[in-house]
Amino acid sequence: IVWLGTGTQPAAGNLGDTPPAKPLLVCGMPPREAAKWPGADAFGKFPPAPESWSGATIRLGPATLESPVGCVFPATGNAGDARVLARIQAGGRDAPLAWRAQNILWFPCLPLEDATGAALSAVLPDFFGTSPGSSGVLLAIDDFHPGCDPAALRRAADYLSAKGRPFAVTVRMPDENADAAKAHEFVSALAYAQARRGRIFLMPRAGQLWDAKRDRPPDASDMDAAAAGAKSDFARGLANGLLPLGVRLPDSGASLASADKLAQSFGLGIGTVLPSDATATATFVPSTITRAGGMLLLPGGTPLQDGAGPGEEFAKNLLLLGGTILAVQVPAWLPFDRIAPLLARAAALGDTFLDPADAAAWASSPDGALWTSGAPTPAPAFSGKALLRAYDANAQLLFERETTADLPVPPAPDARFFVLTPCAP
Repeated sequence: IVWLGTGTQPAAGNLGDTPPAKPLLVCGMPPREAAKWPGADAFGKFPPAPESWSGATIRLGPATLESPVGCVFPATGNAGDARVLARIQAGGRDAPLAWRAQNILWFPCLPLEDATGAALSAVLPDFFGTSPGSSGVLLAIDDFHPGCDPAALRRAADYLSAKGRPFAVTVRMPDENADAAKAHEFVSALAYAQARRGRIFLMPRAGQLWDAKRDRPPDASDMDAAAAGAKSDFARGLANGLLPLGVRLPDSGASLASADKLAQSFGLGIGTVLPSDATATATFVPSTITRAGGMLLLPGGTPLQDGAGPGEEFAKNLLLLGGTILAVQVPAWLPFDRIAPLLARAAALGDTFLDPADAAAWASSPDGALWTSGAPTPAPAFSGKALLRAYDANAQLLFERETTADLPVPPAPDARFFVLTPCAP
């Protein structure tokens, strides 16, 4: 249950003198009826004008976040018997920014910019009693396509492998009628990166997942074309020794219907799913693994630009918050002399880099199925004899054996990936 009040005066409401039995998040100004609720005394008098708190510092445990925008409405009192989860400091003043009293979470601020949004995201797991999950950097070499330099991808993979940094590679596969020699060089570069813990995610080449012109979900024919193309690219990848873990949604986002369509063939994706009335905004804010329909989604991230951006120090601080995934992208289409400094900055963002292969990933098509060791075996789309292959974390083949699609997978402690493909009749 969420109640949101805005403005410099208490919002009108009819909530009563007794707090609700269900958990309640109170953002902004409390209604008059909430004056007797646990923790409400922390509001004190109405807060000062928000601009007086411009340039404030928000503290959440070990993390310190600078809030450059004067959009907060902090409390002027103290939290009393409530437990303070975050504080805000500016101009010699100090006040609680988030506190919990029984089943109420008070957050007297509108989270309209990075720092306040980070603060709210960081305290919500505590309020709901859930584990914040893993923290770390998710690095993607983004949009590797036939116009890119395969040698640059190889060198990038060598650099990240030497640093011990796993990464994702988002890929637009060549057309079926592409030049054979160039296509072979393209696939070879991907296999080289894959052997150095580069995890492949396919970018649908056909159709669309969001109608940017109408700012609405696309037509069904566009979604069908995107899903069919991704499934075809997956089968081609398997046939060429590649292990595509999932799909990469576009930066403009994808509709929930599009994600559901892709989730029929892919259990893992990278990117953002949008409601029909919103658009995506790429910012350094805390991100987590989410679920959209049947698809597990890793955050899409923010492209790194030439010259250190002002948000990178802020981003490093976010990693001190539990459950924060800092997702960043390095464009694959740049020449390597420009990619190299971006990779160095990305590698220095944190000590823990997340491996997408640790997710419970699976993908399937009539030509084969792939899954990671952490995922349940997907139901293959074929019957009869099949060839089972197991690979380690560096995508090196451990064993292959003939089996049938309905037999259980034998124990393989060192295996990270499994691939099942139908045998020719």
